[in-house]
Amino acid sequence: MNIEIVTCAVTGSDFAERFEPFKSQFFAVLAKSHGGEYYGDDYHFRRIVEGRSTLYIATTGSVVVGVSYVKTSLRRGATAVFPEQYRRLGIAEKMVLASLYDFPQQYTIVNTSNTAMISLLKKVGFKEATSVEEIKSIAKDEFSHLIHFETTVGHILFQRYSIKRATVKEHVMMLHTFK
Repeated sequence: MNIEIVTCAVTGSDFAERFEPFKSQFFAVLAKSHGGEYYGDDYHFRRIVEGRSTLYIATTGSVVVGVSYVKTSLRRGATAVFPEQYRRLGIAEKMVLASLYDFPQQYTIVNTSNTAMISLLKKVGFKEATSVEEIKSIAKDEFSHLIHFETTVGHILFQRYSIKRATVKEHVMMLHTFK
């Protein structure tokens, strides 16, 4: 199976033209892989554009099977692979590695229940934050939405308050490649 990774930067003047052929499949992959946790195409499109993101789109032939994006703030937005038969084939890893080539310093906030993503990120070199001060220096503007820090064996856990969704996600972990 030949998987191609297409990169599409929002900051480029040709973004709309380059993204259009992938747009509906891009959001379908996100929606189907996130299930009940999907906040809608408009939410993600706004997040992508406002974050002046770079998108990584995995295709096989003309079919989109994986999507990922990184904001210019260096925060990873989302990574998803769908249909299920394309999972565990290294597609997510290829997209994350392509993004690391473009942005060697990244961070992400991952729900601790997402063990597959945590394992992948560690495999490609992400490390857990080691202090609240480190998280504050990396997350900057977003830090005010992080609450209830707890240090456990080898982990700093916290909750993230989402203004847009008026929700608090329990036990979210920060991983990063900052040195």
